[in-house]
Amino acid sequence: MIEINLLPEEMRQTEGTPPARLATILVGVVAATVISFFVAKFWLVEIPNMKGEIKNRKVEIEALKKRKEEVEKTIAAIDALKQKVDTLDKLIQSRVRFARILDRLCDAVPPDGAWFRSFNVVADNTASSGLPGAGKRYKINLSGYTTGETDLDQAQRLFDLMTRLEKEFRERDVDAKTGVNMFLSAKFDRVTLVNRGATTIPAPQLNDKEKKLLKALKIPTNGMDFVLTMGFEMRSPTAQ
Repeated sequence: MIEINLLPEEMRQTEGTPPARLATILVGVVAATVISFFVAKFWLVEIPNMKGEIKNRKVEIEALKKRKEEVEKTIAAIDALKQKVDTLDKLIQSRVRFARILDRLCDAVPPDGAWFRSFNVVADNTASSGLPGAGKRYKINLSGYTTGETDLDQAQRLFDLMTRLEKEFRERDVDAKTGVNMFLSAKFDRVTLVNRGATTIPAPQLNDKEKKLLKALKIPTNGMDFVLTMGFEMRSPTAQ
């Protein structure tokens, strides 16, 4: 049976979807597609990238922590070495320089007529001078004898020896401000003659070999015996 629409054309219902509704539907579909694309990209691309970046940063942080520990260990080792070096420097500065003292003693001996039998350095337990930089005190004990044709000659040579010792240890290379011998890093007391006389210090007993050697070297074996002492004060390590 054939149906006939008798309504005027302007009142007739258009067949199919109206353009406005179609446009709305298309816009909705496009918007949904775009949103779906970005959501899919965020979950499938951005989130994995962010997780990978976080993982890489964690690896870098762990590496930096290990490097930090190594650096801290290195710094600690350097500090320990510095402390050892400082300690060694203080020991070097405060030790008794026997080679230098012997060098000065050799320079102090007169060309002729003075001989040493013994030499030692011992700790001096007396109080320090109290001067700035004062450290531990020591004593140099010398025993020997002087020779000469007369007692006056022997006494004169002993006086010369004391004068030369005074010059070597108290005047040579001494800092004018501190009074410290820059070569020995020590402040020396004035040379003191403790005693002298053949009865005070007996001559040592020599064997035949030693007697022959002294005779060959033309070294006398007795004379005016003496004991000399020199006090000196090492500089404190904290004052170096």
